[in-house]
Order: sequence, then C-alpha cells, then structure tokens
Amino acid sequence: MKHIFSLNELNLSAFETWQHGSSYGGSELPLASEWGAQHLGFHLETLNPKKFSCPYHRHSGEEELMLVIKGEAVLRQDGVFRRVQSGDLIFFALGVTHQFYNPNDELFVFFALSNKNAVDVCEYPDSRKTYDRGAKKIFQDGQLMEDYWAGEEEPATFWPEEWLSSHTTKNG
Repeated sequence: MKHIFSLNELNLSAFETWQHGSSYGGSELPLASEWGAQHLGFHLETLNPKKFSCPYHRHSGEEELMLVIKGEAVLRQDGVFRRVQSGDLIFFALGVTHQFYNPNDELFVFFALSNKNAVDVCEYPDSRKTYDRGAKKIFQDGQLMEDYWAGEEEPATFWPEEWLSSHTTKNG
C-alpha cells in the first residue's frame, strides 16, 4: 500500500538536514511533497539541540497542527512561553504567532500539518517583515527584501534567559 509511514520505524538518517547561521537547524522528511499532496502540507521535522525552528511568525491564511513525537522543547506562542513534550498536540489558529526552541541536548521530533494556501500572508514581528506568498515577495518596514533571513540572525534576544536553558521546569 502507498502512503503509509510508521513512526515505529522512524529513521532519522533519511531526513534532509537544514541549517541557517548559528541559530537555526534540524532536519525534515517532506512527506507531503513526496506523496504528491495537493491541499495539505505535512512533514516530520527534527530540531537540533540549542536551535530555533524558524523565525517567530503568524499566518493569515494557513492553520498549523503539530504533534510532538519525541523530546521536549519550548514553545513561544503570542509572547507566552511553555515547555512542550512528547505526546503534546499543538494547534496554531490563524494569527497565532509561534516558534520552537530546543534547549536540550537531545533532538526534538515533531509532525507538522497545515493547509496549503497560495495567498497566505505571513508576518514576522521580531524582524518587522511580511511575506506575501501569492506575490512571492517579502517586505521589511515596507521595503522589498531579497533575503528571507534578514533580521532573524539573533532570535534568542527576544527570549527570556530562563527559557533558553534545559533545566527550566516551568510549564506556563
């Protein structure tokens, strides 16, 4: 049968690694594109120790659902910080700003699911950018930008120090 993936046989060496600068890095298994999904985006992703998942952002036309498969990380959601762990199911409704950070020494593994929206607009409050997916253009403070990562080099500056260390036990 096609299009069946068993988490019991998770092989992280099959994932495509990615990194940006010293703050972001992990790997991804792009199941939606491999399986030819038309209306859903979904993938398995790892987040390396001491790395951020992506720039802090929110979508106007794309909802996201995350299922934590393995490990722990810290979620920054609309300015609130909370530890998430294996078994947690996390929904990001339209307009909910979010970002993960892995303060631990082990990988954080999660499944991400979203609707595909060709005209989604994504906002990045930390860097004051807006990405218009339909036009395929990114703006920072109203100026057209070429570099998606502009202004995203130091995400830790927007986080309280207490959430950047692995021994934090808060869950708020």
